[in-house]
Amino acid sequence: MLSAALVGAVGFGSPWIGHAQAPTLRPLADEAGVKLGAAVDDAALGDDSYRQLLTDHVNLVSTRGNLSMAVVQPAPGSFDFSSTETIVDFAIENDMAVRGHELIGGAVPAWLSGGSWTAETLSVVLRDHVTAVVGHFAERNPGAVIQWDVVGPELEFESDLELEFQFRNSGVGPEVELGVGF
Repeated sequence: MLSAALVGAVGFGSPWIGHAQAPTLRPLADEAGVKLGAAVDDAALGDDSYRQLLTDHVNLVSTRGNLSMAVVQPAPGSFDFSSTETIVDFAIENDMAVRGHELIGGAVPAWLSGGSWTAETLSVVLRDHVTAVVGHFAERNPGAVIQWDVVGPELEFESDLELEFQFRNSGVGPEVELGVGF
């Protein structure tokens, strides 16, 4: 527990990490059958100490905004998965699972927030986006991404079975239904 508190308190970029003499957490998590994760900065993966800290302490990595629509689909139908692929490749190299966070929510591309949408047309755009992202990684790295955060917390849920939501603070507006199942 001391190691977890220490890592959480000082953060990944701190010089204090090198001075911690506690056992690594990953073997404990693996032995207990627990997924212990961290949100990963793809740019920081070039730092050997950052990579080592992750491989020593976690067995699951999560993207950090790399899958937002603004990053992944900056223009309609134009996808850039490179930053997330960096994280997934690191996870595979180090026998880690991946959590894909978050497909809808967070940063919204200008073409989406500036568009004129009906609930039906926006539903199609969002469904196509989710299908393209999940499909890309299912084909490229089958089984690597074990969890998907499809809709972020800034969206309002109104139903248990059908995902009905409206964007708040995004400028998109209409209420839409996203009937996607995987």
